[in-house]
Amino acid sequence: MKRILLYVDEDSCSEALLRGLCTRGWDVRSVHDDGLAGRTDEEQLTHAAGLGRVLLTANTKDFCRLHRDWMAQGRHHAGIVCLRQNLAVGAILRQLLPFALDTAPEGMQDRVVFLTG
Repeated sequence: MKRILLYVDEDSCSEALLRGLCTRGWDVRSVHDDGLAGRTDEEQLTHAAGLGRVLLTANTKDFCRLHRDWMAQGRHHAGIVCLRQNLAVGAILRQLLPFALDTAPEGMQDRVVFLTG
């Protein structure tokens, strides 16, 4: 099974999280890797969608609104995973890794998933 590709936005982008994902073999990009720090949430989701990457964020409110707007407009994205604010890196990895191993990329299409810790 193909693995989900991740794009980590500014709200979730910690060195510890990126290192944890990379050391576990994940194909992960961040807002900093792509030179998009400071861009709008809309631009971040557009970028992630264009790359076919699931966006990982702790900015639940704004990305849920964007998801709703995109669905109403007939636009598509590769998925959004919302984290609870201040969730520890270990807790993120413990939830994200098994979930993503059981979920094919096409299973995340236009979907929002919540990791609560």
